[in-house]
Amino acid sequence: MKTIHVSSQAKHKMLQTLQRSHEQDLISTESYNADDDDGREERSILSEETLQKLSEGKNITLQGLSNEERKAFLQAVKSGKVSHLIKPWDPWWLSDSAKKLSLSKQGTKLIQTLERNPRKVFDVEVESSDIPAPPEKPLDSLKKLTLVQPSPLLGVHILDVLYSYCFTLRLFNGDWISDPLDAAEVIVSISRVLGQAFSPESISEALLGCLETVCSPCFRHVGGYDLGLTICEDLVALLRIGKAAVICALADLQRMLESATRSWKSYKKRSSVELATGKVTDTLITDHTKTSLHSHARNRTSKASSMIPIGSTKYQVNFKPAVNKLNFFLSWANESDNELFRTLAELVEKEKSRLSETRRNESSLLQVNTFDKDHKIKPMLEEIG
Repeated sequence: MKTIHVSSQAKHKMLQTLQRSHEQDLISTESYNADDDDGREERSILSEETLQKLSEGKNITLQGLSNEERKAFLQAVKSGKVSHLIKPWDPWWLSDSAKKLSLSKQGTKLIQTLERNPRKVFDVEVESSDIPAPPEKPLDSLKKLTLVQPSPLLGVHILDVLYSYCFTLRLFNGDWISDPLDAAEVIVSISRVLGQAFSPESISEALLGCLETVCSPCFRHVGGYDLGLTICEDLVALLRIGKAAVICALADLQRMLESATRSWKSYKKRSSVELATGKVTDTLITDHTKTSLHSHARNRTSKASSMIPIGSTKYQVNFKPAVNKLNFFLSWANESDNELFRTLAELVEKEKSRLSETRRNESSLLQVNTFDKDHKIKPMLEEIG
């Protein structure tokens, strides 16, 4: 919030959040005071003066708050107290407009608008739209990228990639732009295809690999197995739209990784300056938006970028291999038929149903056999932590 230039829509959302936070505080303190014989003074994050400014439609910045208000607000954000005030994001692949997506044969927009007003995130242009923009330039043909026949397992591999994309956007409430480096770290943590050069050989193996990470201690608190199955539903919805949606998702993911790369270079450059001037402290590198509401609300799930010491030369970030893979996936998706993605959607839906049924059966067995201490059941997939 400090010196960041944000859109009027983003400002409006923050003002709404502050307003709701104040109202929630008043409700809770009124309830408290009603039962308090001492009649303690009401406490709220915002003063009456600040609330008046909000009601008049004036912009409120972090610097514009009093020391007491600023401290209370940052503490509320850190503790997650105001996270429930954030309006849940509606995935773009579930919108009616997404179902009408149509691209050119080269994978670009059918009609190029003359007037564009994209946002720049570390020198990467990002369109301000509910649905992410497709590639700006025509996609290369597969023949130009490879001399060999593409693997028949690419359809399986892309499920791993798209699953990580859907999960990350859910985790970041649709706003990866606020923290591209953290978002990219989540992507390569969930997607073994992008992060570990892994090649799953079946849909079951691809989805189980993603679910395994979602249920790990690093992400379990976000929603665990239940959220993992919800992401499967997201994956089905995205695939059913067809290759236009797949291309837009892959292009958005590629922009994310490119922004993360530039973000990291910015960190390194700043670190070098601090080392040269002798101003290095024991603090950790954090993006200028890491004090944002969304970043604290998700409780810092990505370990890597939240634990990078300033001036560190040991830690390296390299998303280039993943970006190159996405280039290939984009060309492959563009030359694939819509029917392929709809078939994949049906297969993912069947696998999701099987996973749900397995989960229910395991829960029932565990309940039935609780009296037998010697009877051990090993779930196919369990949440660790």
